[in-house]
Amino acid sequence: MFRGQQQTPSQRPLGACLVIDTAGLDDVGKLGNLRKEKSLEVLNACDIAILVIPAGAEKIPEDENVVSTCVKRGINLITVRSKSDEAKGFAANGAEIAVSAKTGYGMDELRKAIQA
Repeated sequence: MFRGQQQTPSQRPLGACLVIDTAGLDDVGKLGNLRKEKSLEVLNACDIAILVIPAGAEKIPEDENVVSTCVKRGINLITVRSKSDEAKGFAANGAEIAVSAKTGYGMDELRKAIQA
C-alpha cells in the first residue's frame, strides 16, 4: 500500500501472483475516507501485504492500523521503506526492508522476502 499515489485499487498479474495497488491511507475528506476503506478491504483477498513507507518518513496511525489488521487476520506483512537512496542517514530497522527503485538497492532482499 502506497501513500497518496493510487486513487482506486488496481490489479496487475505478476507471474503466479496478482499485485493489487491501493489508494494511499493518508487521504482526507469524504472521498478520501472511501478510498481508505477500499484499500483496507483489499486485505481480505491478500496472502501477503507490502506496506510501502517513504524512507525517513514517520509511520502514521493508518500504517499502524494496517500492521494490526494484518496481525489479526494472519496476513504476512512486509514493510518496505522506499526511496532509501534519497533519505540521508536513513537505516531501516530489522523488521523493514530499505529499497530504491532508482538504484535497485534492496530489491533482491524484497524478492526473497516475498518468496519466503
